[in-house]
Amino acid sequence: MRVHVVSDVHGRADALARAGDGADALICLGDLILFIDYDDHAQGIFADLFGAERAAEFIALRTAKRFDEARAMSAALWATLDGDPREHIERNVRGQYQAL
Repeated sequence: MRVHVVSDVHGRADALARAGDGADALICLGDLILFIDYDDHAQGIFADLFGAERAAEFIALRTAKRFDEARAMSAALWATLDGDPREHIERNVRGQYQAL
């Protein structure tokens, strides 16, 4: 029996679709959802909601260990959306799960 094990999918539905090729079983260990992508700032829920430029700014603050500024920026961005931030996150998470 050939078993393929994957993890850290982070929203890559295309890669997950091929992960089971040639296997009798596929085990996915987790990290299916992509919230923010430190390599491609245009990818992920954060970028979908606020744009790649804002995602890049947020990532730059976090990688510079300027966490207070990153939190303030994030809070300000979430305040620009109508409704509860959880609703926006849940809708996007459900969309990613559907794609997977």
